Amino acid sequence: MIKHSFKLIWNQKKKNAYIIIELFIMFLILFVTGSFVYEKTVRYYEGVGADIKNKYYMYLFKNNKVDDSYNKYTNFTKVKESLLNLNNVKRVSLTQNAAPYTGGVSKYDIRNGNRSVNIAERQTDADFADLFKPNIIKGRWFTEEEMNNTIIPILIDSETEEYLFDGKGGLNKTITGGRSSDEVETKYQIVGVVDFMKYGDYSVKLPTIIIPCTRSYWNISQRCEIILELNDLSKQNPKEYSEAIFSVLDPNDWTIHRSTPFEPMKRTTNSYAAGDLKTTIIVSVFFLINIILGMFGILGYNINRRKAEIGLRRAIGSTKRQIKKLLFAEMIMITLISIIPAIIIILNIQIFVHGAKHLDVTIPSLIGSLIFIFALVSVCVYYPAILASRIEPATALQDE
Repeated sequence: MIKHSFKLIWNQKKKNAYIIIELFIMFLILFVTGSFVYEKTVRYYEGVGADIKNKYYMYLFKNNKVDDSYNKYTNFTKVKESLLNLNNVKRVSLTQNAAPYTGGVSKYDIRNGNRSVNIAERQTDADFADLFKPNIIKGRWFTEEEMNNTIIPILIDSETEEYLFDGKGGLNKTITGGRSSDEVETKYQIVGVVDFMKYGDYSVKLPTIIIPCTRSYWNISQRCEIILELNDLSKQNPKEYSEAIFSVLDPNDWTIHRSTPFEPMKRTTNSYAAGDLKTTIIVSVFFLINIILGMFGILGYNINRRKAEIGLRRAIGSTKRQIKKLLFAEMIMITLISIIPAIIIILNIQIFVHGAKHLDVTIPSLIGSLIFIFALVSVCVYYPAILASRIEPATALQDE
């Protein structure tokens, strides 16, 4: 059957060329759309690595000339105390570029020997872990007393640890890093390892360093994010929080640029990625519908042109089932001829661009695309195959 199907395909190669091109394009569209949707779905359901329930966000910015000294942290600890005195406030954390859905990111390189990683810096205080509850898989969070140590205590994510230390573990070890403008590299001691932390549900997992907010290049003497954990979010009182903050800070020096619960920030951040996802799906479905309709037309036309051949087969004893099997086998062979070059192209691009890193998305997307295209081809050939199996030998030969 297979050998015979290949022979039939070869004898009608000009007629089948258009179907092969259509199936090739369809498979590429399916893979690109499928991998995009699959990756976004996986990212969404893995979360951001932080608990935002009952959390409230406030962003403060310094109005006047930037002060490079770190002594403003003392003022912010007094701000924390002032906020903690409020009835509905359970915990307070001082951060910058650390909370999810805030959008800010600062990057530089950290190194261990000849291995380096470009990381996203997250600046926090000692209370961040109790407030957001990130998944600490090794070690611990740094303490308030450690924040001004000569060697800076940090946490990194598990993938960064795996790469920097070649899978041997980096807990309590010292690494170096810093910005290109730094004259001397900074030393860091890894006191803990977190699973991952992301800036949005659809965001990628960036290599991460969690550093005391007193030790960052962009320190909280210039700007600060204050995160509140409330006992009851429905009883939020922004005016009360503002009064507590400006009972310590000078309102002429500082402005509250943003004051909001995390849920609206989550919806806003996710809406951009969700919009891209919907647009991609709509455009892909439009192309696929056009290709499917074209296939229905071509298959129906081809079968109509092969009436004499099918009638002859029926005359020499081929059953309806055998006719349907023959047409299905032909289309399966044509589909294989179409998708094998596409798979080769996809895998070569994957290896060249991503190496082994993206295989957890590529392989499921390939499998899903294969299942979908074979199901689609089966549906497209089903009705024309039924029509072909109903052709009577006498009718076919008379028409011819």
